[in-house]
Amino acid sequence: MYYDRTSNSVWLFSTKNIYQITIENEDRDVWKGHLEKEDYQQALDHCERKNLPEAKKVARIYAQSRFENKDYLTAAILYGKSDEKFEEVTLKFLVADNYDALKGI
Repeated sequence: MYYDRTSNSVWLFSTKNIYQITIENEDRDVWKGHLEKEDYQQALDHCERKNLPEAKKVARIYAQSRFENKDYLTAAILYGKSDEKFEEVTLKFLVADNYDALKGI
């Protein structure tokens, strides 16, 4: 077995065959691992850095977490990056009786 760094592939040799395994897009689901660990900031950073469409989903989950922990200003900013509807977000803050965070949206 041999790893070729230039082509990012692994070569496997046997007495009868030679196989080349090419490694592509290895870090595509790293954000899921961060979400499972509840490391939302890392997941969001990864999605934004790679320009992944999942960034809005991660921002929504992160915002919900911040909202539940009563960090309303951060939650409002994150909801602004998410795919959550503006009306639903506004109602959440109105029910929580926190009007100042609405200015962050």
